[in-house]
Amino acid sequence: MKDAVCGVVLLAALALVPACEDDDPVQPAAGSQAFLPLTTREAVLNNLEVAWDNRVPDRIDELLDENFTFFFSQGDVDQGLPAQWPRTNEMEASEALFISNTTPIMNAPVCMSIDLDLSLDDVEWVEIPDTTIGETWHTATVFYAFKFMMESDITYLSEPGAKAELTVREVTVGSGTEWRLVEWHDLGDNLIAGARQTASTQEVTWGGM
Repeated sequence: MKDAVCGVVLLAALALVPACEDDDPVQPAAGSQAFLPLTTREAVLNNLEVAWDNRVPDRIDELLDENFTFFFSQGDVDQGLPAQWPRTNEMEASEALFISNTTPIMNAPVCMSIDLDLSLDDVEWVEIPDTTIGETWHTATVFYAFKFMMESDITYLSEPGAKAELTVREVTVGSGTEWRLVEWHDLGDNLIAGARQTASTQEVTWGGM
């Protein structure tokens, strides 16, 4: 009798296995935590966020156009930063932050963690025709928020409401096309004047970071 009961219990347990699997949480969809093929405009923005969160310089290198330009906010320019810089400088700065916690660079800050969030829900694109090069670029203005935790317990935060204007273009790759980030305009003009600072926390623009 005991063996019969055990058999019934075992069969009941086995019968529940498929049901348990069906109730498993749905795995996160390819999105904020997954790299996507650069075959859409949105994939460029997605991969930018994921590359920074996961500190992957090769992915930044992949998505930046060969003529990429970063434009600093007017507030940062007024504080002495350049009006813009090219792809080379963007890659150098990005990689320096990415590897600083494993391969420190002399006289450079050490970044312990990075958390970047681009508001990518309901992104609206505006077309920018350029007859001189025969292309139409696409630009979107998005909110951004970040948190950089540095060595010596200093944290850099973006001020709520900070925005960036991100412009992409379609390029030929092999027999197909992909999208690239060609311009990044930081729109955080008012952040320097309104930034709140404490001994351990500072609010800065993306360009200031």
